[in-house]
Amino acid sequence: MRIDPKTPIWVVTDPGPDSTLPDICFATTLDGLRLQFAGGLSMDDRPVVFTTEDEAREEARDRLLVRRIASQIRLDRGVPEGEVVRVTLHGSDGAVLFRGDVR
Repeated sequence: MRIDPKTPIWVVTDPGPDSTLPDICFATTLDGLRLQFAGGLSMDDRPVVFTTEDEAREEARDRLLVRRIASQIRLDRGVPEGEVVRVTLHGSDGAVLFRGDVR
């Protein structure tokens, strides 16, 4: 798909402790994305750009789920906030849906 400066895109970022879906999944344009970076968005937020809303929302829901899982692991194992927690999320067929480190 060709993306020009006026093409709507969806951006998903990593959630923080109190993030909701609209906090981490939003529609913008390429110029709007540039402004997001000027306003504080960084590559540390692991932004991903999508051309469809459905794909973006699915990714955002997965990231929120993984964040909640990591929070529970911290509680269960006494891992301090800010320390990396390794999370692997499997689908019902056993395929890896997410594997990574969560801060």
